[in-house]
Amino acid sequence: MVKISWIAEYDRRTFIVSVATIAGFAFLIYKMFNLQIVKSKYYKSRAKKNRSLYYFITPARGNIFDRHKSIIAGSKKLSKIYFSPSEAPSNNSVIKNIAKLVGLNSTQLDKILTEIKINPNRIILIKNNVSGEVKRILLSQSLSLPGLLVVDDFERDYPFNDVFTHIVGYTGRPSKVDVKRGYSQVLANSNVKKGKFGLELSYDRKLRGKLGSIRLNTNALGIADIASTHETKPIKGDDLFTTLDSKVQQKASQLLAKYPQGSAVVMDLQTGHIIAMVSHPSFDPQVFNSRMTQETADKLFKNPHSMLINKTISAHYPPGSVIKPLVALYTMQNKTFDKDHTVNCEGKAHFGDRFYYCWKKGGHGNLNLADSIIQSCDTFFYEIGAKIDIVDFAKFCSKFGLGQFLQTDLLQEIDGVIPSPKYKFDKFREEWRVGDSLISMIGQGYFLTTPLQLTVMMARILTNKMITPTIVQHKNKSEFKTLNLNVEHIKQVQKAMLGVVNNYMGTAFMSSHIWKGSKEKMGGKTGTSQVKGFSNSEREDLVHLETTDFFSRPHALFTGFAPHKSPRFVATVVLDHNGAGSIAGNVASQLLKFVVDQYNNKSLL
Repeated sequence: MVKISWIAEYDRRTFIVSVATIAGFAFLIYKMFNLQIVKSKYYKSRAKKNRSLYYFITPARGNIFDRHKSIIAGSKKLSKIYFSPSEAPSNNSVIKNIAKLVGLNSTQLDKILTEIKINPNRIILIKNNVSGEVKRILLSQSLSLPGLLVVDDFERDYPFNDVFTHIVGYTGRPSKVDVKRGYSQVLANSNVKKGKFGLELSYDRKLRGKLGSIRLNTNALGIADIASTHETKPIKGDDLFTTLDSKVQQKASQLLAKYPQGSAVVMDLQTGHIIAMVSHPSFDPQVFNSRMTQETADKLFKNPHSMLINKTISAHYPPGSVIKPLVALYTMQNKTFDKDHTVNCEGKAHFGDRFYYCWKKGGHGNLNLADSIIQSCDTFFYEIGAKIDIVDFAKFCSKFGLGQFLQTDLLQEIDGVIPSPKYKFDKFREEWRVGDSLISMIGQGYFLTTPLQLTVMMARILTNKMITPTIVQHKNKSEFKTLNLNVEHIKQVQKAMLGVVNNYMGTAFMSSHIWKGSKEKMGGKTGTSQVKGFSNSEREDLVHLETTDFFSRPHALFTGFAPHKSPRFVATVVLDHNGAGSIAGNVASQLLKFVVDQYNNKSLL
């Protein structure tokens, strides 16, 4: 019995060992098959990467030109110093040697070391540009500085500094948010700058071009074989041609520089081309090309005058009395009042249980529709508001570009607000009152517009066409649809707006002297839009600007056109918190005079 048990135990152990051996061989065969057949491409790629170092070469971004083919955003060639932490066995010692050679101070070195800790697998920019002598020294010592990369790169260059910033924009390193939104991870890791604002953002894909690369093969010791270097040339981005005029843009920038903040837009009525678009204050976009100091960051991001916003398309303003020509046009189109209807202005009007004040304390006396535009009488327009169909008026306003996106090639554009019962109820859950209609007629209350929208409004009034603004030149010329307005009504409104500037009673008469001696004249409409309400006693006392906090002061607006006989150009100027619209009219007058002179001299085509 003992012998039989021993034999049985022997057979059982033999069986177990045999099964284990077979299983082991089967596993080895499976692994070999998996490595050599199933994942052969993957491991070949890994092996190739282990013996090769890849560096990306940034392409030159496409140039952005003005209408005369002057470069307003270009690229300049420079030598950049990068460091790849994963290729250096001792990061700190190598970085310190590089820092000494390129002239970094201790603060700059500490920032780089911190960045390496945060992004150990990312190529780090050490210095944005070095001289030819420093570049030569670095290359001569490259074998003792593993991870060092000297690359002839391109950097965005803005030859006009801060003049085109808010329309051309700027570039910067892609963020994690950009990658989440679909931006290429390869581009993000390659230090290619991405358009962050303005046209640089809107046309980033067109402008950025295609990456180049350098591949360095290494031996078993990890030493690069320079002779085996393979380089793929980068492809420059496509150029972009705009409708902007550098001289007009500079003129507008110079005029606005005298005021704390403001904006200006100039548009060609025939084509819808934006000739100038300026937001003030501005900044040099090249500050984003390198590491920003705290002082510069504070100046940009904490500036109370909204330096980073393009006020022409991204800031809301009540249009004030600039809206009155449109109200007058609607009034005649719908036969609420005709051109001969008169109203007696006594400085205030009583509706319901309260008084509504005119800007002129003593009143204007008897005025017809044209006089009410020339002298900007509020009382006359209150009378219109008491009789108008506000829902129908809101539909009319939408035909003139108000309260909507205008598709300007700039992604930062915002819409506006046309006052209506629906808007008030949806926003505040309140019913519409007669008083809401009254103040809407003078561009206050719920009305919100952008300077560009006011420019388009004026253009459509003057041309009877659906003028659409454009900044980038397109091969196909747009044919604008007609608005089918009464031509006589347009002529009457246009004549009244000429009186605003050229009639001694006009609210912008002070700006007419700029055209003295010229065969041409300017027309337009002033506006003073409040940013806070005033009590009756404050109105009676006529609050002065110097006694009011700056950001509580009303905005000064003006939208004008020239030449007077056959309008070709429209300009809108907004001076934030600067009081009477006549001041904005003076700036717009100088700007339009400059534009018309350029056009007459064939400098503006």
